[in-house]
Amino acid sequence: MKVINGATDKQIEELTSLWTYFQENILPAYFSQAYMEKLDQADIFLLPELEAKDQGDIISMTIALQTLIHLLLPGQNVSLQSEKLFHENKQILESHGLSFPFDTAVFDFPNENSYGHH
Repeated sequence: MKVINGATDKQIEELTSLWTYFQENILPAYFSQAYMEKLDQADIFLLPELEAKDQGDIISMTIALQTLIHLLLPGQNVSLQSEKLFHENKQILESHGLSFPFDTAVFDFPNENSYGHH
């Protein structure tokens, strides 16, 4: 019996929906509309060919994006642990071909030099 590990349409739809939510609801809290338009014109928001990904890839990408959304919700109390989670999940997305050219400095994460000095 052959087992197919392809992602379902629903899984792809969920990831696509999360990516749209991230673009439309999270990033505008940090970037101007003009900058968002420049990012869009530079094709930063294009998803890789999701149908070519297997189910494990889609699940990993979905969890990573959900984590980043949670970390970046306005009003979140970020910490050094949050910064570590940010980098780990950014790496997951990038390893699957998703462009994520943002770093923690853009989102006002504390670093080791500033932590505790607010």
